[in-house]
Amino acid sequence: MKWTIFNKMLVAFGIIALFLVAMAAENWIAMTNSINETEIARDRDYAGAELAQNVKLDVLQVWQWLTDISATRAAEGFDDGFAEAEANAVLFREHLATLKALQPDHAAELTALGESFEEFYTKGQWMAQQYIDGGPELGNLAMSEFDAYAADLNTKLDAFVAEMYDEAHMSIDDAIAHSNSTRRLGLILAVVAVLSAVGIAYFMSSSMSKDLRQMVKAAHGIAQGNIDQEIRIKRQDEIGELAGA
Repeated sequence: MKWTIFNKMLVAFGIIALFLVAMAAENWIAMTNSINETEIARDRDYAGAELAQNVKLDVLQVWQWLTDISATRAAEGFDDGFAEAEANAVLFREHLATLKALQPDHAAELTALGESFEEFYTKGQWMAQQYIDGGPELGNLAMSEFDAYAADLNTKLDAFVAEMYDEAHMSIDDAIAHSNSTRRLGLILAVVAVLSAVGIAYFMSSSMSKDLRQMVKAAHGIAQGNIDQEIRIKRQDEIGELAGA
C-alpha cells in the first residue's frame, strides 16, 4: 500500500477513533457495574434491612400479646392474646424465610435467630399460661424467666438489624465510589484522547508544512533564475513525489 497523505490521515485518525470507541466501551462497562451495584444495594441490602426491621417488629408484637395476658389472664372478651401472638409468630417465620432467600450469606445467623425465637415463643406461652393457672404468684416467677429469653432475643435482633443497615450503607457507598471512579476515568481518557488528537495533528501538519516551505523556497529560487536548488525531502507520499520531480 502506498503511504499517501490520505492513508496517513486515515491511520492517524483511525487510531483516535479506536481509542474513543475503547473509551466509550470502558465507560459503558463501568456505568453498568455502577448501576448493578446500586440495584443490589436497593433490592438486596436495603430490602434486607427493611425485612430485618419487620422481623424485629413481629417479635415485639408476640412479646406484647403474651405479656398482656399477665394482666387480662385471658378473661372473656380479652382472650385473644394467644391467637394474636400466634398470628405474629407466623409473620415472623414468613419474614425470616424471605430474609434467608434474600440474604443467603446470613443463612446460619438467621437460622440461629429462628431457633432463639421458637425458644422465646415457647417460654412466652408457658409464662402466659402460668398467669392464667396460678395468677401473679406463679406468673411473676415465670415472667422473670421469660424476660431473660426476650432480652437475649432482642439483643440478637438489634445487632442483626444494625448489621443489615451497615451493609446497605456500605453497598451504596461502594456504588457512589465506583461512580466517582468512572467519572474520573472518563475525564482522564477524554483528556488523553484530545491531547492525542492534537499531538497527531500537530506532528503531521508541522512535518508537511516544513517540507512544503522548503519546496516553496526552491520554487522561488527557480523563478528567479537559480535552477540549482537542493531539496532534501525523503517522503513516500505525494509531497515526496513532488519534491523528486
